[in-house]
Amino acid sequence: MSSYFAYGKFINFSIGAFVGMMGYIIYGVVNQWFTVQNIFMICSLIIIYRWVNRALIKYFPNTKQRDHVGLVITIGLNVFVQNMVNYMYGPSSIGLHLFTTTPWILLIMILGISWITYYLLKGSLIGKVYTSIEENTQTTDSLGIKSTKLLHQLFGWLFWLLVVNALFIINETNLKATDGVFYLIKWIWIMILVGVGKKEYIFVWALLYVLLEYFLFITLWLPIAYKETLVLIIILWVLLWKPEWLFMIRRRKI
Repeated sequence: MSSYFAYGKFINFSIGAFVGMMGYIIYGVVNQWFTVQNIFMICSLIIIYRWVNRALIKYFPNTKQRDHVGLVITIGLNVFVQNMVNYMYGPSSIGLHLFTTTPWILLIMILGISWITYYLLKGSLIGKVYTSIEENTQTTDSLGIKSTKLLHQLFGWLFWLLVVNALFIINETNLKATDGVFYLIKWIWIMILVGVGKKEYIFVWALLYVLLEYFLFITLWLPIAYKETLVLIIILWVLLWKPEWLFMIRRRKI
């Protein structure tokens, strides 16, 4: 979410729906292999995801225009993808237990992904190129760097991260097609706290969120049905007292 906003200059409200769609596709492939239905859904997923990212960047080069158009398109796409998943697979919740994980293994994996992401965005040459695209896309293009192509590659990498995310969700818990909106709310909460200028720390804040949720709703036994309500309260508090956090763009050395 933060990467879409920082580099693509639009907020993708359809990410949660895509994660739900990916979860159902993985579930269908594991149980039924590559049926006509599953192949159709895989092709639809790739085409829709690629078309949206490509169209918003290619046909709406103006960032202000892309921001408004992206908002409308991705919200509509969120509804469309959820309805398509409901129609193709039904409204029942799904869950797979393909492998056994422990909290320590998950923690190590999160820390590993955090370090790799931090290094790529902060210390590597490609990270500096993406930073230049974020700061000024027109200047980057004038230097001969194909920012559109690099953004497509970045969004392709995010696609596979979403696949891994969906795999872990259906392995650890149950998933419904409409659950994507709840994950979307959590990602918005994390993005607000991190801010666009600190997106390299996105995984750290995600880990803190998980620990906070575990402490409040598992350790303290607060009603688990109010998890999303807590997130909304924190979002409102941040927007009331520190609204600049979301748009805190630092000028960094390129």
